[in-house]
Amino acid sequence: MCKECRDYKDTLNLPVTNFPMRANLAKREPEFLKFWQEHDTYHRAVAQRKGAETFILHDGPPYANANIHIGTAFNKVLKDFIPKYKLMSGRYSPFVPGYDTHGLPIELRVLKDENMSGEAADPILLRKKCREFACKFIEVQTDEFRRLGVFGEWDDPYVTLKPEYEAVELNIFADMVDKDLVYRGLKPVYWCIDCQTALATGEIEYGDESSPSVYIAYPMPAGDPFSPGLTQRFPQLAGKDVYVVIWTTTPWTLAASMAVALHPHYEYGFYEANGKVLLIAAELKGSVARETGLVLGDPLFSARGAELEGLISTHPFYDDRKIPLILADYILLDSGTGCVHTAPGHGTEDFESGIKYGIEIYNPVDDAGFYLKNTPLLGGMDILSGGRKALELIAERGRLLGSGTIMHSYPHCWRCKKPVIFRATEQWFISVSKFRDRALEVIDNEVRWIPEWGHDRIYNMVRDRSDWCISRQRIWGVPIPALKCGDCGGHSLTSERIRIFAEKVKNSPDGCSIWWDRERTPSDLFGDLAVCDACGSRNVSKDSNIIDVWFDSGISHFAVLNTREGHEWPTGIYLEGSDQHRGWFQSSLLTAVAVKDRAPYRQVLTHGFILDGEGRKMSKSLGNSVFPQEVVNEYGADILRLWVASTDYRNDVRISKTIMRALSETYRRIRNTARFLLGNLHGFDPGKHSVPRKKMLPMDRWILSRLNHVIERSVDGFENYEYHLPTYAIHSFCVTELSSFYLDVSKDRLYVEAADSLARRSAQTAMWEVLSAVTRMLATILSFTAEEIWQEMRTIDPSLPESVFLSDFPKPDKSAIDEPLDARWDRLLVLRGAVSRMLEALRAQKTIGTSLEARVQVKRTANLADIEKAFTPQELADIAIVSKFEWTNEPEGETFRDEETGYEMAAAFTSGTKCPRCWKYTETPQEDGLCPRCAEVLKTL
Repeated sequence: MCKECRDYKDTLNLPVTNFPMRANLAKREPEFLKFWQEHDTYHRAVAQRKGAETFILHDGPPYANANIHIGTAFNKVLKDFIPKYKLMSGRYSPFVPGYDTHGLPIELRVLKDENMSGEAADPILLRKKCREFACKFIEVQTDEFRRLGVFGEWDDPYVTLKPEYEAVELNIFADMVDKDLVYRGLKPVYWCIDCQTALATGEIEYGDESSPSVYIAYPMPAGDPFSPGLTQRFPQLAGKDVYVVIWTTTPWTLAASMAVALHPHYEYGFYEANGKVLLIAAELKGSVARETGLVLGDPLFSARGAELEGLISTHPFYDDRKIPLILADYILLDSGTGCVHTAPGHGTEDFESGIKYGIEIYNPVDDAGFYLKNTPLLGGMDILSGGRKALELIAERGRLLGSGTIMHSYPHCWRCKKPVIFRATEQWFISVSKFRDRALEVIDNEVRWIPEWGHDRIYNMVRDRSDWCISRQRIWGVPIPALKCGDCGGHSLTSERIRIFAEKVKNSPDGCSIWWDRERTPSDLFGDLAVCDACGSRNVSKDSNIIDVWFDSGISHFAVLNTREGHEWPTGIYLEGSDQHRGWFQSSLLTAVAVKDRAPYRQVLTHGFILDGEGRKMSKSLGNSVFPQEVVNEYGADILRLWVASTDYRNDVRISKTIMRALSETYRRIRNTARFLLGNLHGFDPGKHSVPRKKMLPMDRWILSRLNHVIERSVDGFENYEYHLPTYAIHSFCVTELSSFYLDVSKDRLYVEAADSLARRSAQTAMWEVLSAVTRMLATILSFTAEEIWQEMRTIDPSLPESVFLSDFPKPDKSAIDEPLDARWDRLLVLRGAVSRMLEALRAQKTIGTSLEARVQVKRTANLADIEKAFTPQELADIAIVSKFEWTNEPEGETFRDEETGYEMAAAFTSGTKCPRCWKYTETPQEDGLCPRCAEVLKTL
């Protein structure tokens, strides 16, 4: 048969695999979810590490009131990397997911959906509906997290509404009462008039708000009997019309203005303007003049703030109210007049000044943001209307010196997003001031903050925070089990009662709902202890407040780490978004330090926010939201997981369709590399055909050396939570070392050499090791694809563990790393690159078609001498994928000088006959034009 007629395809060792080129992830991934569930893969992976070193990631519970969003998905996938890696690397690392279920958002949603009135609603029915609502979304979110490939105790998560969890919370609360850390007091707290409840610092978000900017004159009549000290101290003011000038952006608080605060060390001037004498900080004269239009010359005289203490002014529209001038260190000179209107009922610093000077803590505003009916001039108005009315009254008296608007950062409710107010009310507090210093020590010395800026962020927040207001005026939550006396009005809270109640909660299927059961009276709950601690009266009722939901989730470390098998306190790591320094990181820290005097975590890892492709926050109005469900349905969960792994999460992270398409291409390259390896391992039995390391070909030993460098970088990246580093290293290895070089060059011996030849078995041995290691490294990131690869590997070696997650993460083999070999091959690859550039130019000139049609000559140089010595011309021809490679002192024909390396080379169409089987050209063709190698191989078939 003539050589043109014979088809040698059947004589080649072509790739064979059932691993599809097209991933079809959205359709195939659920098959692996079913596989993991049926084989109980997660629990078996945990069980096989029992007794090993323990490492626990404690889950921050997402709020169970909606489907997961892209930020939740990012967070949970990022968390999933940790226990999966820890388990595969030999550590005991179970993962217990959690759900936060109490609080205002669910309560408001249920009131709306059920058309209930908050005040008239039956609390037991409302709580039942809230529980049902939360449980529904626990199921929804669990399914969505599972779909992302996240492993964990999904059939037994911790849930803050479970009676056993509520009981732990109450007992921790009792511990704090025992330590005298809980008190009831009248203090200004953040108050949301829309939600009608107090808010903790962690529930506040700051955003820009437009507010009035007004300058107001408080009269200081020199002859007034209230103010005899003015002219006595400063005789030069006798007969003058004197005013102290304040600036405010909250005119609604003027009704509660009780003092004007000055800084003791600032210089204050008395300036004449329009027939009046105005008292302001000397340094702010220019800005006051610009904002008010007043012409202010040199002061009549100046005085330090300390010299003005005790002087009396009068209220700008309540003429019978004395307004003393007091001193405060918190006064700044960045805006205003340096004279600060002080309303102790509407500000933390104002309150402290009021306590210091014995000034009434006056709050004329009710829960809904309306002035009390008995408020003079403003009674019954909402605070915005009342603020406008107050300015009208001030203007009528000629005391409004300037007005405008200002855009500034202002606190908003984290739930309804509306501006909040400060309002003095009686609330329950945890006295953070008693253990703040210890908390700061713990932040400094006992916790690793990743990244390091997390330390400063939480340190400053804890240092500057006030006591923790823990009472909320709602129903859906854990009650504060205090008793209110109907006779003396006092409130009684003891650890003994709390623990009695906690035991009843634990043993009741209704949990804390028994507090709202009208048939469960205080006597029924507490027996003989149902008395007022202050007066001994038995005329007591149950307190109507619930505990702040940040306390709910903040004690989760106690509820989980101390109760779950194999867990330990403190935990290994917390991982959440950067907003949790003011939220869960802080509430967990405070509860732990208060009760156990140390942090609940050893490490805290923080990730940034998720932005769109242009770096904007996602919002409904912009229409730029990305939904994880849509990403999974279009691309597959593994592409979303690859997105998480490829980011430097320490900064804000972007996502867009363009980014996902690029990642799909990255994924495709990794998948195609795995497919090539699987296809060329057909017929390979690792137990029978593996070649010992010393007998392997140099190129195979080199690729294993490169592999172990990748393993080193991957282990280092996973250990330090820098997942983008192993992701990049694995992808680069697949694309650069494997696909672009090693696998391309190896095709000839894989396809053409005898099936059982040393050259082919050496390559297969290396490829098996590469595939095994890469698959196990990828398992943490591309969980579905790694399992798919692993199951195909098990058709090659059935002795492999049933799942990739039951295997071990690869460890770097130091004996396989050969630095001299690496260095030699690095130089060889530089030479190969130069040859490839020359061949590309020849192809462009139509001199050759494929590289196998080329004969290459390279001019000898000193720095290539070791390459010429280490490799035969045939090996170099194979590496360059040409038919002939020659060293020469002077290249023949037209010389090509490579710009990058300076190497001088030449190439031309090779001589000889093209082998119809391997397509290389030979000078000694055998029968049917076969090259000698192919002729010998065919004899063995």
